Amino acid sequence: MNRLNGIQRLSAESLDIYEELEIFRTGLASIRFVSIRDGGADEREAWLLEAFPDYRAFEYIENETSSISTREGDFNILVFGGNDVARMRRFLKQNHGLLINRVKICLMRGSDARRRASALMAGFDDVFDTMKSQPLEGLARAHSIWRRYQLSLSHVDQAQQLEAQLRDYCDVHR
Repeated sequence: MNRLNGIQRLSAESLDIYEELEIFRTGLASIRFVSIRDGGADEREAWLLEAFPDYRAFEYIENETSSISTREGDFNILVFGGNDVARMRRFLKQNHGLLINRVKICLMRGSDARRRASALMAGFDDVFDTMKSQPLEGLARAHSIWRRYQLSLSHVDQAQQLEAQLRDYCDVHR
């Protein structure tokens, strides 16, 4: 009897996780997908579509920033698809100011540990390979990173509010 209750409890907990991921994937996540059109582009797009059914796609064009412009709406996750780490590194470096407080995911196909490490060192928060990770895992990892960004931003807001209150208090008591 106890064992059954434990299984039911585990199932309910799992359902909560899946519900949270579904809310994230269909409502909270606002995705921009920038793709280098190379040999793995179609597979990366199919993988991404399974993880995030709603995203805005852009083809990578050197020195072009329309893919990350907020003119037509904001976004909180950038997924950059390609295997050319040098080009992706340049993109991140050139657009650093526009990508602050946004999750940056690199989506590759057929990568090795060295390429994934290079992408992480270039500034991506995580790297997924369509041949090595499933879309559900990618979704969960993106959600986890996004949640940490949100917590970090809320801590900054709280610290700024406390600082303003302290300033006000000091001004009144001078």
